[in-house]
Amino acid sequence: MARCAASIRWPSGLVQELHDLPVNRRVWVEEGSEPSRIEAFRTPAAKDPIPLADPKPQEIETLPTTAETWLLAPVDAPDFFSCPI
Repeated sequence: MARCAASIRWPSGLVQELHDLPVNRRVWVEEGSEPSRIEAFRTPAAKDPIPLADPKPQEIETLPTTAETWLLAPVDAPDFFSCPI
């Protein structure tokens, strides 16, 4: 089975390197800890393909070798109207 690596830059500034991760899996990680849970993506139910009216060849998209993602919990803004001026 193929393996991959990931680098997580946490809001605290910690950069956590994860190695030897299985591909096509969802990985749960808490800051500073090893993955606590790894599970395979669900396979969608098989359906009849929808025919395309005018199928055209697709261009092959070159993907970047690295990507960055931020996942943040919502934070309420302060009440600016109650702040003293």
